[in-house]
Amino acid sequence: MKLPPKKTTIKDVATMAGVSTSTVSRALNDTGRIDASTKTRIRELSDRLGYRPSAFARGLVMRKTKTILLIASDISNAYFAEITKCISKECRANGYKLLLGDTDENPDIENEYLDIIREGMVDAAIVACHPSDDNVGQYLDLARGNFPLVFVDSAMIFPNVSRVIVDNAAGAEMILDYLVSKGHTNIGFVAHGSNEDHATYERQEGFAQGLIKHGLEVRPDNIVILEHAMEHDALVGTGKLLEREDPPTAIFAFNDMVAIGCIASIKRHGLKVPEDVAVVGYDDVELGTLIDVPLTTVSIPKLEIAKRAVGVVLELIAQNSQEKNLVPEHILLKPTLVIRDSA
Repeated sequence: MKLPPKKTTIKDVATMAGVSTSTVSRALNDTGRIDASTKTRIRELSDRLGYRPSAFARGLVMRKTKTILLIASDISNAYFAEITKCISKECRANGYKLLLGDTDENPDIENEYLDIIREGMVDAAIVACHPSDDNVGQYLDLARGNFPLVFVDSAMIFPNVSRVIVDNAAGAEMILDYLVSKGHTNIGFVAHGSNEDHATYERQEGFAQGLIKHGLEVRPDNIVILEHAMEHDALVGTGKLLEREDPPTAIFAFNDMVAIGCIASIKRHGLKVPEDVAVVGYDDVELGTLIDVPLTTVSIPKLEIAKRAVGVVLELIAQNSQEKNLVPEHILLKPTLVIRDSA
């Protein structure tokens, strides 16, 4: 029996062009920076090979695997562990299996999970990470191709991509309102990444807007940006604030794991929480309730995120099975302030 000819994939185009799959995606989607001659060469090669990314992606979703892929950036972070558990439970309740893809914040690993989508191994994907610049075009390619995709990270704000996200800036302003109401005027901010990380950007914007609202100065020397949003980096970064002549009396930590590192640093400097320095986190992970000084934090509604995200992808899968063009949903949830002993 003669086998049908193999369809050309994005990997085939990339191999023949001598570039990465992300470069092919950027060339075909006209996104990101790419040399004009390289773009022309890739497009001509794609036409010659008969590669049509949208048609390919649309073909993928017609295969039913009853499996949803979750792409997360680092499940050693308690927040991602908790959100993963909520999404897994919601998938099972709806008759779907969850495949977990931990990228470890590595673009190459992230691309391997995008390969899983391209190979038709899952019916939909939930993305709980900040997509790397190299792979953004591929996510957009999948969305244009009617692949059911929803982001639960605020980094992907595009009209044609579904998202279920939390109002980070509003949560940050809640923290500032609370700290100012407790008499704090010298407030530090400890975070990770850069302004290209939308969660960092939004929380830092909320921090700045909260200061301005209360007539306080936005001091660059009160802002510490860490390489990684984990306890050890936070311990060192907080030390830089505490060793100044006028250290802050309160610290807003980007997330609860950073807040735990802040508290450890404060104690190592012979100070007390919250008597000498108050600390507020963000995310409301369970670990924050178990430390010596239970953490005041902004609570993200993880269970609601899971329910809404799974609900969105199931609706997108249903639309696809009826060969309809997918209608993206944009859902913005509100966080809440949880007051405990650290502030």
